[in-house]
Amino acid sequence: MDSAFHVCAGIYSVVLFSEGFLSFPEAAEYLSVSESWIRKLVLRNILSGVEVINGVRYIRIECVDEYLLSISPPEGYLSADQAAQVLSLSKANISSLANEGAFTGAKKQKIPYHHAGWIIPIESINQFKESQSFLSDYVPPTDIAASLGVSKKWVSELIREGVIPGGIKHNNEWMVPSDESIKHIEKERNRKQELAELSGPIDLFEYRLAELEVPDTLQKTVDLYREFVILKINSSHGNSKTIHNKALEYISTLKRLFRLLKTEVFLMNAEQLETIFRNPGMGIRDKSTFIYFLEYCTGKGLCSFSKSYAITSPSIEKERCTVRNNF
Repeated sequence: MDSAFHVCAGIYSVVLFSEGFLSFPEAAEYLSVSESWIRKLVLRNILSGVEVINGVRYIRIECVDEYLLSISPPEGYLSADQAAQVLSLSKANISSLANEGAFTGAKKQKIPYHHAGWIIPIESINQFKESQSFLSDYVPPTDIAASLGVSKKWVSELIREGVIPGGIKHNNEWMVPSDESIKHIEKERNRKQELAELSGPIDLFEYRLAELEVPDTLQKTVDLYREFVILKINSSHGNSKTIHNKALEYISTLKRLFRLLKTEVFLMNAEQLETIFRNPGMGIRDKSTFIYFLEYCTGKGLCSFSKSYAITSPSIEKERCTVRNNF
């Protein structure tokens, strides 16, 4: 009977004693830290007010609250944890955004025995929240890249050049309207489908050629180049994959020539021809294709072209332009 009374009295005293106190596990939950961190704070006398009863250590709640107040952000600021809750993001995302400068006025708060954590002005958090609401109708390049199986860098370049219109910069990242993203993705998927249905390399070349914007000053040159390519493809004896790749090479060469040609190819003078062959953007294959193209022009009677890679335009001038064999 006496022993039972003492046990009950002991339990009662623990209940009474623990009122206004927190056990170490309770304090850890209260502060959202680990129990080992609580023991470390007690060991360093940062958390005081510890009492022991029946071998169990307790901390006065007011001491825990005083500690919590000491590490709380100053007025007008939120911690990274608090900002994460407001913006429905992870703490890691908040820290990353703060590092990138997304929050004006954000800074590191240094507390003894703690890792410096971000504190962010409430005003900046509200501004970010408003901007996110605005950007709900925008998507980043990564979304488009994932849909099309291409690189983010390539999509960003398309946005920068206006191929995908409506792009804006947000935190140094391109964003485009969702509707423009959908249009571009559908267009590219349709284009891939059309390419898959093409019957041969000539169809492929014609399809890619139709996509190009031909300068008014080069209309006749493009007509000649088209005839030249069709002749070359029809006379090729390689396997289908090789000829397919060659058709794409002809388009690549033509794109480079568009950037260099200032006039129709049969009106070029010595200086203009020299400039094209010396341009670093023209690879060996490009130069070789261009030489064969010039030979084709010779056969059409539009200009004369010798094996030493010289061209003259008999209707314009008698000047000969000699391009050395190492081209």
